[in-house]
Amino acid sequence: MKSWRLGAVAIIFFAVHAGYHAARGNPENAVWMCHLATLGIGVGLIGRWPALNAIGVLWLAAGVPLWTVYLATGAEFFPTSILPHVGGLALGVIGLTRLGAPAGVWAAALAALIVLVLACRVVTPVRADVNLAFTIWPARGAISLAHVGTVIVAFSLLVPLFLGLERGLLRAGVTAPGKAT
Repeated sequence: MKSWRLGAVAIIFFAVHAGYHAARGNPENAVWMCHLATLGIGVGLIGRWPALNAIGVLWLAAGVPLWTVYLATGAEFFPTSILPHVGGLALGVIGLTRLGAPAGVWAAALAALIVLVLACRVVTPVRADVNLAFTIWPARGAISLAHVGTVIVAFSLLVPLFLGLERGLLRAGVTAPGKAT
């Protein structure tokens, strides 16, 4: 299948799942990291942008295990959630074999995630706690040194994960751009 078609499928996966949440009255759930990762993979595949595809894969590689633990603790399973979590990751990995992954993409993935969490604090309701934007830094009250430290530690834990995944991709030989079809 051509890369642009795979990208269209990824965008459809995102749209179906986002639509499901919107229909249930929770459109803010469309901007969870894993959901936007799938959208990014779709746009990256269509536009032939290796970095955007790789960022989506890194986000899903971090997010899918967390989603699995979340479900294992008894959280509600949404039938369309398989699309962005499993389908998006599969399409992104296929995209890596076609587009490669640029060196340094781990830092872009981390920076984009920080921006996303900050945006979620502004545009999503506290009750939804999208991307844990309010869990590690409470919505009300003064900003304390403890809050700042918690945020720094939380994002610092992603550095070795994203960097390790990128190095694994480099060792697997996915950095050289492949022939995008």
